Amino acid sequence: MNPYKLESLIPNPATTQVTENYVADDANSAYLMVVNTNNGSSNNYILDTTSYSITFDVSGYTAGIYEVILVANGATQTSQTLIKQ
Repeated sequence: MNPYKLESLIPNPATTQVTENYVADDANSAYLMVVNTNNGSSNNYILDTTSYSITFDVSGYTAGIYEVILVANGATQTSQTLIKQ
């Protein structure tokens, strides 16, 4: 069983900000990689492994579909789809 996971992405679809709830409390390091599925560009957001959520700004993102990927201890763990309006 994977101890690291993404729990919820709110709101989705999004226009300005997104809050991702996650579990990564035993990881040495963790980050979210947000990848534009159309052109492959990405942004990384370092996670506090003692916390359970992060809010990040998507207002500068172009409209489209993105994959939000949880990377913990250097390995891809799980992902969710984000729709940017």
